[in-house]
Amino acid sequence: MKIDLRSEKRHPTRCLFFVVACLYVLPSTSIAAPSSNSNYCLQDQPTETAQIERVSDGDTVVLTDKRRVRLIGLNTLELNSAAENDKLWAQRAKARLEELISDGKVTLKMGNDEFDRYGRTLAHIVLPDNTLAAETLISEGLAFAVTVGANNQCTFSLHESEQRARNANLGVWKSPGEWLSDETTMSPADRGFKLIRSSVENITKNGRVTVLTLRNGLNVKLDRHWGKSDTSTVTSELLGQQIELRGWIGTNAGQTTVTLSHPANLQKITH
Repeated sequence: MKIDLRSEKRHPTRCLFFVVACLYVLPSTSIAAPSSNSNYCLQDQPTETAQIERVSDGDTVVLTDKRRVRLIGLNTLELNSAAENDKLWAQRAKARLEELISDGKVTLKMGNDEFDRYGRTLAHIVLPDNTLAAETLISEGLAFAVTVGANNQCTFSLHESEQRARNANLGVWKSPGEWLSDETTMSPADRGFKLIRSSVENITKNGRVTVLTLRNGLNVKLDRHWGKSDTSTVTSELLGQQIELRGWIGTNAGQTTVTLSHPANLQKITH
């Protein structure tokens, strides 16, 4: 199975997507550790030194000043998951993050979006060796790469790390759990973070808002961060095609929906 990233039109950013898409289809049998300059994508971001009090889970920490920090660019499985295998990988992600920041002192690279809807500070954690905690977790198969809102600075490197872990069947990729849904497994009661595979049956546009309706009944909204230009090119190419996307499932006006902020969160599946 091959997965291609799609962007909305041809421009320099599309060239970057082309490079990443090529990496997505290359076979791999091993995973390299994050490079020592893996935070190059954050060189212009505000920086802060912080002390961590505790790790809440694989993607959230609490600082000594009581701020809760949600790591940017990744998502880990839930510690309270009803699926035992998913819970196990959530515990391993938490333990690995605790190991990475064992001395408690870290550098934070702040996001363009400063807070999430729960009031948590959004930031990358830069480790003492100058690598990103997010990239380490993703490269070891303990987290999923995902881009939310305007915090897209490291999208390409994080998704590349995930694909290499995926090709090598590391971590969660060894045996997909409840986090993977398709036409036969998705339920109207599904909520939370999912990787979803389905085909695009309909596309509607209202101004600059584009919604893809999938065969499994999910409505996929491309939000304002998707791209400043019109998205008709990418959506017309996807009509009738099988795709894989990632995001948090919710409801809107009684419909099951997921909102995507970046083309890297939606991939076309080719056989």
